[in-house]
Amino acid sequence: MLRAVLFDLDGVLVNACDLHFEALNRALEPYGCPIPYEEHLTGFNGLPTAVKLKRLSEEGKLPLDAHEPVHQAKQKYTIELIEDRIEPDSTKVELLEILRLSGLKIGVCSNAITESVGRMLKAVGVERLPHLVLGNEAVSNNKPHPDIYWAACQRLGLQPYESTIVEDSPIGLQAAEAAGPRSVIAVSGPQEVNVTLLNRILDEPQELRRAA
Repeated sequence: MLRAVLFDLDGVLVNACDLHFEALNRALEPYGCPIPYEEHLTGFNGLPTAVKLKRLSEEGKLPLDAHEPVHQAKQKYTIELIEDRIEPDSTKVELLEILRLSGLKIGVCSNAITESVGRMLKAVGVERLPHLVLGNEAVSNNKPHPDIYWAACQRLGLQPYESTIVEDSPIGLQAAEAAGPRSVIAVSGPQEVNVTLLNRILDEPQELRRAA
């Protein structure tokens, strides 16, 4: 039986890929190693900032002692861009409210740090709706490992096979599949995450929606 729906954040509830790309490259600018857009999209998107910086250092592009200042600057720029560019989205509010009213637990599981996750959820207008929010500090192994989804299920008091996971990126989908949920729903972006998604989440969406 389905008991919970677990959502990724970026690319699912909010479109922040370009925001993260811009914030990171602004932070990397003093070190002369910006990441080209296509390279970020195909090789870096969805990874925690710490992993991105480690990869740049392994490629000889960024000194190790730059990690902390770059990470701090990136977070500062990310917060500024969240406040400037992310707007409330009533379609996400409607979907999550229906899921809650149908008796399902809602979790948000992101490779972003918890502070950024909270700010983005607030900017979209859904911060009060999830029962659980986990950022990348919640587990030692981030996506593409499934640990964050296992942690969410444990904290919500259920088994992975009692959850459905909504993801968009290859890294996130790999984590979702490995977690062993009831089902994995792949979306191409936040524009697909609205009440029409109920048909892919719920066994009897029409009945549940009317009950809500």
